[in-house]
Amino acid sequence: MLVSICSILIPAVLLGAIVMIVLLLVSLARQGDERRRMIRDRACICTFYISLGVLIADTLRSAILVYVDGMESNTLHPFVLLTIIALVFAVALAVFKRKYGG
Repeated sequence: MLVSICSILIPAVLLGAIVMIVLLLVSLARQGDERRRMIRDRACICTFYISLGVLIADTLRSAILVYVDGMESNTLHPFVLLTIIALVFAVALAVFKRKYGG
């Protein structure tokens, strides 16, 4: 039972992450009017700050594991980081579209 759920859930999550990343890239490439550009720019700024916070938190966690605990540290996998960025961008874009009517 658990194996069949995982065999469906894991590819679905992976596919969802890939779709989010593609939508992020398409959204950044699309041209639009001034309001659409402003909404996209605000979403990009918000995403940048949150991504920077995630990277700083991961760096601090790694430093604590290595220097304080003496353990080996693993950083975020690049695909996981890209998925987080795409998810944050999608949420920020939806919030700013709702706020500014884009």
